[in-house]
Amino acid sequence: MAESRADLLNWVNTLLELDIMKIEECGTGAAYLQILDSIYGDVPLQKVKFYPNQEYEYIQNFKILQQCFHKKGIDKEIKVPKLIKKRFQDNFEFLGWMKRFWELTTSDQHYPAAEKRRIAQAEAARSGMYSPRSGMSTPTSGNRALRSPSVGQRPPLHHLRSMSSDAMEASPLLQRAHYSVTELMKNIARVESERDFYLEKLKSVENLYQEHLQIPDDQIEVAPLLERIQTIIYSTNVRYNLILLILY
Repeated sequence: MAESRADLLNWVNTLLELDIMKIEECGTGAAYLQILDSIYGDVPLQKVKFYPNQEYEYIQNFKILQQCFHKKGIDKEIKVPKLIKKRFQDNFEFLGWMKRFWELTTSDQHYPAAEKRRIAQAEAARSGMYSPRSGMSTPTSGNRALRSPSVGQRPPLHHLRSMSSDAMEASPLLQRAHYSVTELMKNIARVESERDFYLEKLKSVENLYQEHLQIPDDQIEVAPLLERIQTIIYSTNVRYNLILLILY
């Protein structure tokens, strides 16, 4: 009997302790990885991006899934370029297949999905691999809640500037400390901007790669492809967004 959209959503939300509203949300790859972990228990969840919002992060998740399929000898094609576009039909079919595979290969035992996500994120945070962002929908109340940690959030610069001028004048040491912190905040903002810039470059090259996977080798025009890659690599931060608009 074919599964309905409601059946699949209810199953995946119950199994993974989530509040996914649309099957398309599975296109990040995180849910598929946890379904596989509920079967085998050895998926490297600390490498999983549970809260991705960029396609290159979805691709990273699906690469882990492909590696797990290969390791377990699972003969199933994963249509990554289609799944990461979060199209309903592609994810509906793949989630349906995952459910049938799960039913054939596992006993109906409780899987502590939320706890495993929490542990995986803690391990990733300790190793500097991951910082959570909103993406994978989790319940808003109860012991299943999974929230992004607020510890370590940086205060806005204007809060630093609003410190009492009297205190600043009374303590040269405090004044120097305030100046150092302000400069540090500026440097962090600059580094984060540069990081995002180069990540976008990587994403653009990855998109080109995925695009050309669909083209037969004898039909690929190498020169135009190299020119597009070179344009991405040598583009500057100022004009990069304009170049992306032209290319895509």
